[in-house]
Amino acid sequence: MSPLDWTIVIAYILGMMVFSYWLGRKSKDNADYYVGGRSLSWWALGISTMATQTSAISFMSIPAFVALRPGGGLQWLQYELGVPLAMIVCMHVIIPTVREMELVSVYQFLETRFGKPARKLLSGVFLVSRSIGTGAGMYASAVVLSAMLDTSIASAIVLTGISTIVYDTIGGMTAVVYSDVVQMAVLLAGLLGSIFLAA
Repeated sequence: MSPLDWTIVIAYILGMMVFSYWLGRKSKDNADYYVGGRSLSWWALGISTMATQTSAISFMSIPAFVALRPGGGLQWLQYELGVPLAMIVCMHVIIPTVREMELVSVYQFLETRFGKPARKLLSGVFLVSRSIGTGAGMYASAVVLSAMLDTSIASAIVLTGISTIVYDTIGGMTAVVYSDVVQMAVLLAGLLGSIFLAA
């Protein structure tokens, strides 16, 4: 990579950290930190949700699965058709209940409704499954990043992991949501740029 490339990468990481710090200054209590004061914009939450569902796997593995695996397109289509249905149920059933009770997470509701063992079990299952999913996503990103930065995959994982933890921890949920908005814009710009260059 050229010095300009390194400058862009470092400026982006530092910019995200400064942005998160700036957003985190407004946090006064736990509600501000963990749920953005319950005042986050609907459009930012929507974009953040889309960005959360998108990763390096979306750009690398899924197209390969659809193109190279026999019947892969229809198999993936079943998943993509199921996601909006699940989100509609969440929007109309789960989210209104959680917001009305002013809970920080759905696991608080599970504890209230079914007891502490249910909360511990389901939160444990979520943590394990998300750890595996996030690990796969970080590895896929690190493969590309290590080739770009001419470094090892382990170094790329450490770089992305530490920088992400730092800027998310500094600013709380508000920083998570608005950093997702920024990253979604970067992803879409890269996607459109790739289409333009390939045409």
